[in-house]
Amino acid sequence: LTGPLISFDRLSNLKQLYLSRNSLTGSIPQNFLDSIQEKSSIEVDLAMNRLTGAIPASLARFENMSLYLSSNMINDIPDGVCRQNNWMKGTVDLYACDAILCPPNTFSLFGRQEDASSVCETCPEGSSAPYYGSVMCDDADDQLL
Repeated sequence: LTGPLISFDRLSNLKQLYLSRNSLTGSIPQNFLDSIQEKSSIEVDLAMNRLTGAIPASLARFENMSLYLSSNMINDIPDGVCRQNNWMKGTVDLYACDAILCPPNTFSLFGRQEDASSVCETCPEGSSAPYYGSVMCDDADDQLL
């Protein structure tokens, strides 16, 4: 799949959405998943696309969500999302925002902290990871091209 991510705002019974490893572009729509009840448990995998921008603050209304966004170009996670302790199968309660995505200039195998052994590590000197959810750090010289 290529092109912008659609909002899926008319699928009130949606429980799972797997769209990883595509070429989805642009930002996550502000009305993404709008018709789904906030008490619903939902799993969304958008990892390894070309999505940009922030995670919509409107998603903080979900009490129990797993949102996989590693290997995109996400530049912000709203505070309200990081306070949803039941998100990511309860790991947000343990690891805060790192359970959703590693912050810029850090990385992990999963692009987030999944458990005590998969912490978000600081990029080595001379390399960086400019976005949230990096699975590796790039050589600083490569980013100048």
